[in-house]
Order: sequence, then structure tokens, then C-alpha cells
Amino acid sequence: MRDLGAILIEGISADEIVSLDEIEALAVIDRPIIVGVGAGSVLAQFNRDDDVLQVEIAIAEGGGEGILAAFVDVVERAAIARSIRAIKWTVYARNCASPNPKLERVLTAMGFEILVEPVEHYWRQTSTNQSLLSRR
Repeated sequence: MRDLGAILIEGISADEIVSLDEIEALAVIDRPIIVGVGAGSVLAQFNRDDDVLQVEIAIAEGGGEGILAAFVDVVERAAIARSIRAIKWTVYARNCASPNPKLERVLTAMGFEILVEPVEHYWRQTSTNQSLLSRR
């Protein structure tokens, strides 16, 4: 298994991002931002509704298959550190101009499912409840 901690996000380690006090003010701004992940990038939008974080990913490109796993890992760890109860993930990258053929395999392995309404996309809801996570 790949060491996700070795992939830098915006040039800093996942542990540093999780501990950044201002990460929520920088990222949860309800408009698209480009996040450098390893040699690739992710176009994402974050919105928080009380204790649920909504993450929409429009594009994930470059950097190989590990960038999405690293991105998801750091977002989930940051959410847990901030007592966010759940994360709702929506990935629209399935419908981009040149979709990555490996994307479906990677997202399916990560527990995403395909929904078709209102447009075809990948979706997953993650609980950050530590007692539930420890049962996996």
C-alpha cells in the first residue's frame, strides 16, 4: 500500500494540514479552489452545514492514482480534528472532457457509488464518528 503521508498537499505534509488552525478559513469558502496534491491537482469546493462538510470534486488530474486517496485522507482527518460529524462527497470528474479511465476503479475501491441524478456522478457519505470507524 502506498504511503499517503508522503504525498504533499500544497507543498506541506498531511499532518501539518490537519493541524493548521486556519485551514477551514482557507478552504471552506463555498467556491471552487485548486489544490495541489503531489504532482497533480484537484479542483474542489468545500461547504460546511453545521457539523457536515460537503466536498465537491470537479477535476482530479495528474500525479497518478494516489492523489485522490491522499486528498480524501487529509480531508477526513481534518474533519475529525474539527468534530465534523460527516462528510458528503460528490465527484463530478466522471463527466469531464477527458475522464480518466482508472477513476472508476479507484473511486469504487474507496467506497464511492455512481448516482445518475441530477447528473451522473460518484457519491459517498463518510461518518467521522470514531466508534464507528474503529469497527471497520
